[in-house]
Amino acid sequence: MTMRLLLIRHGAAHHSDRGLIAMPRGCTGLTDAGVAQVGALARRLAATGEAADAVALLTSPVRRVRETADLLRPALPVRGVAVAPGLMELVPGAADGLTLARPAPSPAGWQSAAPPPARSSSPPTATATSPGRRAGRRAAWRPRASPPARSTA
Repeated sequence: MTMRLLLIRHGAAHHSDRGLIAMPRGCTGLTDAGVAQVGALARRLAATGEAADAVALLTSPVRRVRETADLLRPALPVRGVAVAPGLMELVPGAADGLTLARPAPSPAGWQSAAPPPARSSSPPTATATSPGRRAGRRAAWRPRASPPARSTA
């Protein structure tokens, strides 16, 4: 039996516009544009049947991701949405809700399973991985130290 995995990124969210570190506590959800992006993807999935064989819909507990899953659920043949805390790529601790310009006083409060995603204005997309291929490996992320000073000599 072949199994496919569809990875869908959430739609545009308020935290990106505001430069916030936004995970479980600091996330204020999708923007109107993000809702429209997810709606377009839901219509596509329903019209093409690309996900007609879906058996589960998993989401992290972060609001923008939960909202994305809730908007997609009617287009999929699943009963509900399962919240899986292990799907969060970052647990910023005390930094949750702060701005990127003013991170938490100590990076020690950060717990991470993957590097933070690059900012993107792209709409959410569905990506299928081939059976037997790994979608990617999660790696520990730590803030980078300042690069060493370059010598001009």
